[in-house]
Amino acid sequence: MQLGVPGWITWMADLVPRQIRGRYFSQRNRFAGGFAIGVSLLGGIVLDFFREKDSAYDGYLVLFLLACTAGLAAFFFLGKQPEPPQADPQPLPPLSTYLSRPFQNKNYRRILAFYLALLFPVGISAPYFSAHLIKVLEWDFRLVAATSIGTSIVSLIVEPIWGKLVDRHGHRPVLILCTIGITHLPIYYAFGPYDLYWPFFANALLAGAFWPGLNLAMFGLLLETTPQEGKAGFLAVQATLNGFMNFLASGLGGILALWLASVHFEWNGLLFNNYQILFFLSAMLRVPSLLLLLRISEPTATRTYVLVRRAFIPLDRTISFGRHILAIPKGKASHIKENKNFSDSFAGQISTGSVISPDRQAEQDQTRSSDPDQ
Repeated sequence: MQLGVPGWITWMADLVPRQIRGRYFSQRNRFAGGFAIGVSLLGGIVLDFFREKDSAYDGYLVLFLLACTAGLAAFFFLGKQPEPPQADPQPLPPLSTYLSRPFQNKNYRRILAFYLALLFPVGISAPYFSAHLIKVLEWDFRLVAATSIGTSIVSLIVEPIWGKLVDRHGHRPVLILCTIGITHLPIYYAFGPYDLYWPFFANALLAGAFWPGLNLAMFGLLLETTPQEGKAGFLAVQATLNGFMNFLASGLGGILALWLASVHFEWNGLLFNNYQILFFLSAMLRVPSLLLLLRISEPTATRTYVLVRRAFIPLDRTISFGRHILAIPKGKASHIKENKNFSDSFAGQISTGSVISPDRQAEQDQTRSSDPDQ
């Protein structure tokens, strides 16, 4: 499947105008996510049906056959997509030059370093989230599918939001926000009590909120930063390194899971096993990727704090909350400070008697009117 990724991404760069890429791909992912909700629910029902008949392997076989059928249908529709006319192909440079050219681009090297540093900890723990729910917590497949459905529902809601933010503010600030958001996600599994459901569903909902933004911004950043000439080579190098990193991370994760299989202990009233150690390790190893992300340059992008403040403007218009929680404008802040100083000064004069309060003034006026000598 990875063989077709560079060609498909290059094709999408030609088909989709730069100005609407964020919104277009967010809508595309939104439709795909909506379909995934129904498919996840159907898959859970099918697996539970065959599991009750002690033939779980037959259930997996049915799902794999359905997946192959869907893949053939996708191939058919892909062939119906019209393609814009292409210029005359240029002769390819030597293979060594073709493969080394991406590494001569400083900013592209930084993008690769960030994404590979993020893929490694993600790949270590990714295969074991469902295994922890099914084998350790003994959840049924319907409940496991419910977490995926929750993730998909949140993705449907936030995809258009991330698309608009990418188009308006650039890819880098969205990547920073979403990387911060996904860094702590494995902690919910690492320290989630076995008898509670909410930490695992909270993980699913937050994953649905932040992963779509990260994937969308990363995809757009690759299209934006790679040159038009030789774009396929840049993307091929990136896809190759991604595949190698996923292979390395999943292999290391499997070795660690087997090596720690006998580890079971209790700490502070919580039970821990080998999977949870991997989850904690994954969360800690995601932090350095954020530091590498800060080194990426995108001249047309706004600063992250600007994106955050402007993202609160629609909320401020509806419930008058957004901008006030972030900052008070300078003029308003000085006005509030002057009012506060005046109030403190006025209260001090009342306490010393230099200024008479309204209640005391009314009392003195009433005394004067009742005294005949005055």
